[in-house]
Amino acid sequence: MASLRFEAVLRSGKRLYTHKVTKKLIFADPRFKDWEDFWVIGCDINEPFRVSIKTPEQLEFFQASQEESTSGDQDLYFDDEDYVTVSFMPARHCLGSVMMLFEFPHNVNILYTGDFRLSAQDWQSSHFSSLRNPDHTLKYIKTIHFDSTFCRLGTHMIDREVSKQEVVNLCKEWLDESPKNIVLLWSYAFYGHEFLLPAIHAATGEKIHVDRDRFNVYKDLADIDASLMNSVTTECLTRIHACAYYRDVQGDPEDEEAPAPKKKKAGMPTTCHACRVQESNVRVIKVSMMSFAMLNNSTRVSQTCETSSGLKYYNVQYSCHASLREILIARTAHHSPPAPPSLPATD
Repeated sequence: MASLRFEAVLRSGKRLYTHKVTKKLIFADPRFKDWEDFWVIGCDINEPFRVSIKTPEQLEFFQASQEESTSGDQDLYFDDEDYVTVSFMPARHCLGSVMMLFEFPHNVNILYTGDFRLSAQDWQSSHFSSLRNPDHTLKYIKTIHFDSTFCRLGTHMIDREVSKQEVVNLCKEWLDESPKNIVLLWSYAFYGHEFLLPAIHAATGEKIHVDRDRFNVYKDLADIDASLMNSVTTECLTRIHACAYYRDVQGDPEDEEAPAPKKKKAGMPTTCHACRVQESNVRVIKVSMMSFAMLNNSTRVSQTCETSSGLKYYNVQYSCHASLREILIARTAHHSPPAPPSLPATD
């Protein structure tokens, strides 16, 4: 997306359709500071929109014909078969992530999940009304293109509600033990764990420290979801931190002539001055799935670990990607034929 080639496509008249949250995230990213607002069309969940599926050559012919036409019939060459209807539904992978339902003519429906994490109950909720006909029966999905990041036999995934409660318990237990204790939430992802922050704040009464960039993003989203903004702070003197980040070991980003920087290894996160991971009063909680995915049929929600540099931490199983079982639930619910993955299978 940040390439000049993609920007040229938008400048040529094409438009990028996203969820309205994603649009805010795009314009919060300095890489897109030169983009025009109208290049990105922010849409809401279950609000279908139509996109032309004519080729550029067909569109050019249509436009030329319309200019020459004297009949006043503006739909002379366009009919329903020239469009696909698109609906967004929540993917619950991270902020703004959506699945896309493409409804082509002749009842050809295709569901593209992208990265997603949904339970069997989620599919029945009102957030997925686009998947239902007017009589409330499920639409027939001809093909599902699904997220296969952790799609492997034997990989068990803990429900995210269980994972959330484990993180809350680990935080509350440590903070209740001593008023001097501090918690660091450690994650490599910039987005994806917003599901946790309001729950932690509600259980502990403590706001979570995040860096200024993330705080500004949450502030921009306050009109859509105020719970995030109410859960975080830029003040370091709080007892829960989600300010871990990874800085280059050498090389000044402001100095164009500086040698190419070496990326810091994952053994030790960098944090603010009030949350030093080496201190004994700091409990580090890492939320991830990768290490659990390597353990076939792992049913543990958390485990204690130690990095090569000696940092001890709690690793809580937390996945933003669907398991094979959850993908099969989606396929069975819609009676779909064999579905192609949207990523190469991992096993």
